[in-house]
Amino acid sequence: MKLVRCNRHLYHCTFPECGTSSTIGKISGLIKSHKGFGTTLYPNKLNCTWNIQPPTAYKVKLKFLVFDLENSTSCSKDNLMISDGRKRQDFCGPAVPIAITTLSNVQLTFTTDENTESLGFLIKYTYFREPKGCHYDYLSLHDVVTNQPIGKYTSSIHHGFLYRVRISTCSGNTACGSVLYLNASTGSITLPHQLNGEYFPNLNCQWLLVGEPGANIIVNFESFHLETSTDCKKDYLTFYDGDSEVSRMVATFCGKDLPASVIATANKMFIKFHSDQSIEGKGIILQYLQMTPDVVELKSESGILTSIGFTGYTNYSPNLKCQWQITTTPGKVLRLIFADFETEYEESCQYDHVEFWDGSSGNRTILGKYCGIRLPRDITTHSNTVYVKFVSDGAVSGIGFNLTYHTMENIGNLFHVRISINYCH
Repeated sequence: MKLVRCNRHLYHCTFPECGTSSTIGKISGLIKSHKGFGTTLYPNKLNCTWNIQPPTAYKVKLKFLVFDLENSTSCSKDNLMISDGRKRQDFCGPAVPIAITTLSNVQLTFTTDENTESLGFLIKYTYFREPKGCHYDYLSLHDVVTNQPIGKYTSSIHHGFLYRVRISTCSGNTACGSVLYLNASTGSITLPHQLNGEYFPNLNCQWLLVGEPGANIIVNFESFHLETSTDCKKDYLTFYDGDSEVSRMVATFCGKDLPASVIATANKMFIKFHSDQSIEGKGIILQYLQMTPDVVELKSESGILTSIGFTGYTNYSPNLKCQWQITTTPGKVLRLIFADFETEYEESCQYDHVEFWDGSSGNRTILGKYCGIRLPRDITTHSNTVYVKFVSDGAVSGIGFNLTYHTMENIGNLFHVRISINYCH
């Protein structure tokens, strides 16, 4: 395998399906496990190598942002091997490794067998100079919840020393980030709290929700109380429609207003929480669940609905049949506003199309059936429920649709809803 120079200090392999590196500034960058990371699983029979060579007097820190490989005893199947010339470490499985610091050069080797595929990894590397003090072997302690250093210790005893600690554990495995496989139908996520009931400052928590193939993941909020800031620049909670931060961002929330439900268009959702060092709040309580039935039910006063896999520039998959039912507060109505629309066109919309029906099952009336490239007009329902059905065949496709919905007061006949068939030419 030929190695080519990527920049001054980082080399990566040119094997066609190996992930390339993305340099951020001059002292840090990202390494992806494979080409197509974030949109496809890594392929079989990979053999990829990256050699990181920092400048003189610098060390290398590797932080794992996403990690999910096939699990096996002694990592004998799919394996990420990291070596700095003195020590070798092998990683596999779904657990995200803790950050690694090496003295100088470091080599990463990623190999896969011919069986199971998985998400892969996304690693951030950073060059840094060690501060004065404890230049040799030392023990460094960090609080993994607050990400704050506790202390750094060294000893003149060459055979090491004994350090006694008292450990307290948090219930569950969601305290501040993890990969959650949704074997059960539902679960919850909260933030680690201080004694005063508020979440810790300087948190950076990440969760990856993985549902069963064909399922959709939905997150509903029970409680929400974060620091309020302009554009959510301080404390915030962000959702991505996929398995990492490189996926499409769905929404970012902060403040004290209870957000609407968030839905992933497939079976993976990446969630990131950040808090700064100033004001804290009571935190969040959210419930996540995977929906595998024919109709995905959304119960919220406002939100975003898109065709499965919508990006705004890639086409939807063939042979889809997707159904949603949006329900708001009884006695109110829903208004749907389109931002993007593109499907295969046919005069009667008998191939790819989107249908909208007013009312719940057994008592529905058609609001519209759309196809083509023209943006549909806004739709206002007569009831508090709208049923949406999206169908694609095996031929021509488009980017799909992207709409927002919100709740309105029902003020009788003031709104006239036009029933439109094949409106989008």
